[in-house]
Amino acid sequence: MMNGRIGMLFSCFLTLACCTPMSDNFQENTTEDGAFILVDTIFARGAMGEDSCPSRFLASGKGSYVSGKYGGSSEQIGAATGRFRVALTHKGWTFVDPDGHRFFGAGVNSVPPPEHFSKIDVPGDLREMGLNHLANWSAYESINAGNTPMPYTARELFLQGYKNEAQRTKALFLKGIIPVFDPDFALFADQLAKRAADKYLNDPWCIGIFSDNELPLYSNDRYGDLLERFLDIADTTDANYLAAYNWMLERKGRSDFQVTAGDSYDWHGYLASYYYRIVYTALKKYAPDLLFLGSRLHGAAKSYPNIFVASAPWVDVFSINFYGPCEPPAAQLGFWSEGVNKPYIVSEFYAKGFDVALDNSGGAGLHVPSQGDRALYFENFVLRLMEQKNCIGYQWFRFQDDASNKGLLDAEENWYQPLKRSLTKINSNLYPLLDFMRNE
Repeated sequence: MMNGRIGMLFSCFLTLACCTPMSDNFQENTTEDGAFILVDTIFARGAMGEDSCPSRFLASGKGSYVSGKYGGSSEQIGAATGRFRVALTHKGWTFVDPDGHRFFGAGVNSVPPPEHFSKIDVPGDLREMGLNHLANWSAYESINAGNTPMPYTARELFLQGYKNEAQRTKALFLKGIIPVFDPDFALFADQLAKRAADKYLNDPWCIGIFSDNELPLYSNDRYGDLLERFLDIADTTDANYLAAYNWMLERKGRSDFQVTAGDSYDWHGYLASYYYRIVYTALKKYAPDLLFLGSRLHGAAKSYPNIFVASAPWVDVFSINFYGPCEPPAAQLGFWSEGVNKPYIVSEFYAKGFDVALDNSGGAGLHVPSQGDRALYFENFVLRLMEQKNCIGYQWFRFQDDASNKGLLDAEENWYQPLKRSLTKINSNLYPLLDFMRNE
């Protein structure tokens, strides 16, 4: 750390105006190593800027890298296998692309097909911003039908598909009960995994697949305690009731048991790992080289260490949809990165600005007053992830605004320039910056 002077910083800001988010909240603390200068600042939080969040941004970046065929680095870290995989190196976990090159995921969700646009180029504009893959809900099939395909992450509905098979399972889901203990779910997962293997296994551009999205794997106000939800199933012959009842019977050794906080906590790990094991086993049966990217944990599920610990043997990469605080709290980063020896990606995050003529009532993203604050939020969030040696990618939600300001561009195909500049700046320095943030 060094104490910088305001004059020096403003000189730097003028030089880097093309790639630095502008804000009135600059501080005087900088970190530099000759290649990079990070500046401590704050960004405004709340629709009217009624609060603030500590932040950092990249004021100067002199790193560069040569891109490989798949949009990652050309740095060779393993053999070419023709498939995406993950590896643990001295620099931490990383994706490895089909050519054996280092690949840190910089992606965006919900990219429409090229014909949706009249003013921008998909995927060309994504590549210019250093984005290297199409994330969830993107039209990867039509985009990759052109001459410049991009890696992508796909999604198959394992449990959310199975629950639509019968009215009974739909009714359970409406109560926050995932019917993972049904014997028929394992059969459904097996059949779906076979279809997924047929679809993705011979496509080297497929990074991996998510199973489901934001399952109710945790206790909350909407559904109540997770364990009690299963024990409250009226049909005592239901496989999901029996799974919970027998699990408690084994723990307590008596039928007149009382549920404790410890029981409820442990059930989170047991339930999640049971689900992950079924999906992982089915996928690996038909597609052992296809990465299983988890189920996009959200809400309180991302805050239960035992979900991660118990499920780690049954997932290649954890995926986390993150909303709420300004950045992931240190406690969560601790067990995401240190408590479990598996990599993870943040598969959704965003902030929405209130300086646009949108309703902005939808979505869980952070509220900020301006587009400049959105850019500072993005930079700080991604810099924080880059410090974590288990983090192997981020995916911004989403590409284009809907009724709320979630996008990189608006409904008329105009870029939000502060956010676009920040993405371009971070991604153009991606691998040297990763090494810098991780003290490599």
